[in-house]
Amino acid sequence: MTYEDALKKEPKELLNWLVKNFSVAIPEQVNSAEDMVIASSKLLELSSKYSYLCNLASYAKIVCRDYKRNKDKQEYEDMVDKKEIIGYMSDSVKQSYQALSRAVTIYIHNLEELKMLG
Repeated sequence: MTYEDALKKEPKELLNWLVKNFSVAIPEQVNSAEDMVIASSKLLELSSKYSYLCNLASYAKIVCRDYKRNKDKQEYEDMVDKKEIIGYMSDSVKQSYQALSRAVTIYIHNLEELKMLG
């Protein structure tokens, strides 16, 4: 979806669309090579989604400023809400990425410890 199309949505509609399309279920644990394959795929997916959301947020910031200068109060306030919704979703995706990345790091660290002990 283009940035313009995303920002044409009403705030609640935008939130629902973002949750539906940008929420990623991450593994609760990383304890095996199979889990690492899944985690790797999820990290790439989250990275891609985060990049899109950052770009969308940048575009929304520009549009928000334009609305402040040239639109009525309600349109501007709706755009502020949309910008914040995008920011919250971006934070959520980033948090998922960081949590999964930490789980992978811990798994790798545990494997290295086992190698040293074994």
